[in-house]
Amino acid sequence: MPDLKSIYGMKYTVLSESQLEIIEIQNQFCSAVISLQGAQILKFQSKTNQTKEDLLWLSELNQYKPGKAIRGGIPLCFPWFGGHKIDSTYPAHGFARYLPWQLIDAIYSESTGHELVFQLKDTAHTRSLWNHSFQIQIKIRCQKNLTLHFEVVNTGDASFEYEFAWHSYFPTDIASAKIKGLRHTEYIDQLQDMQCFTQAEEYIEIKQEIDRIYLKTQGIFEISSLQKPLIYVESDASGAVVWNPWIDKTQRLADVDDHAWQKFLCLECGQLKGASVKLAPHQSKIYKLMISH
Repeated sequence: MPDLKSIYGMKYTVLSESQLEIIEIQNQFCSAVISLQGAQILKFQSKTNQTKEDLLWLSELNQYKPGKAIRGGIPLCFPWFGGHKIDSTYPAHGFARYLPWQLIDAIYSESTGHELVFQLKDTAHTRSLWNHSFQIQIKIRCQKNLTLHFEVVNTGDASFEYEFAWHSYFPTDIASAKIKGLRHTEYIDQLQDMQCFTQAEEYIEIKQEIDRIYLKTQGIFEISSLQKPLIYVESDASGAVVWNPWIDKTQRLADVDDHAWQKFLCLECGQLKGASVKLAPHQSKIYKLMISH
């Protein structure tokens, strides 16, 4: 790990109650909190936007236990999304979000803010779940906007296929929330026996539990509500998921307050079911996600 004490605006902390490693960022553009577990950004707040609102939602009931997925922020789902296709005992959404990553680079510039690079490579544990040689990196830019670059590298001698998603949690007032950017897009409704539909409406409004996989999007979205500032999301990944657990499912989620479903929704960009990517030996692929008010 780089010597963070020598880099302006960076602080390394170990949470005493859980031993989870955290990096705090402060610069003229934003403040942010990143967990080394999952290379997961937990909090981001712009200092240049008049709203001063958090860009991400984070559950108040997280216990921050090593090896347990953190609810909120932007967890990374890799190398599969949802449940495993063959073995249901394997962890949902893969292993990347609950493993510790290595911080391999961190820089600060007065003109652009902070940039951090995290890396995860295959181990005996990952090979027991997904028997491939790989290297993945996440570059997080904490500037006026929040920008993530995700790179997948096939370091082995055989091709492999993967799925991934940025499982982004956004704060909203669910009663008035609207999502724009998915009109005329086909989706799989995971609450209606995986049937396929095409969205006719310009805006998605959340009136009940929703869990849809949009197969091919334009990658540009807006999240609006009466009580929260507009959030812009842009990605070059092909798919997106819209999810809110509503009342009943929230009560089954131990790390989410019973009333929290009213305060967030997930818009998850990635390469999802039906859009997995095949990567040849020694090849790589990079994806971008940018979020702003």
